[in-house]
Amino acid sequence: MGVFDFDFHGHTPAVEFYEFDVSQEFNLKFPEGVCSACIHLLESMDELFAVCIFYVDFDPTNISAAHIFKMEEICDEEPVAWHRVDDIGDRAFLLTGTNMATWCSASTNNLKGNSLYFLGHLVAGHRNLCIYDIQEQSMEIVQVHDQEDMEIVRTPPYWINVPPC
Repeated sequence: MGVFDFDFHGHTPAVEFYEFDVSQEFNLKFPEGVCSACIHLLESMDELFAVCIFYVDFDPTNISAAHIFKMEEICDEEPVAWHRVDDIGDRAFLLTGTNMATWCSASTNNLKGNSLYFLGHLVAGHRNLCIYDIQEQSMEIVQVHDQEDMEIVRTPPYWINVPPC
């Protein structure tokens, strides 16, 4: 994994590149009956998370579970390790279909805290909003539009997260 660290706080902006192998440390274990997953990486409050959405068989419309992992350093010079977490506090993780993600404060944006928000897989032009409660491990599905046969013909939706001033 490669990480670019941009620092705009100094008089002259700076960037540093870090590289490390996390494939062995991640050691993703699939739940029973699940054989595929989609992984989203995101940074939140100087912490790195990996959100794994698991699918039954290889069916992206049949979501089985979601697990959240947080990267933690073992030592300053040692490799990192991923640890599963079941609480992200007053944060909502906003996932896209391109494995990208962002986050926001749930309470200040009228969202449910400790939750994942993502759109269900594109099936015949339809997308439903999925709200996954991390602690309860339950999902609410909200229909995005009223017409069952409405097709999305433009680019897939994405999140716009405006930072506070």
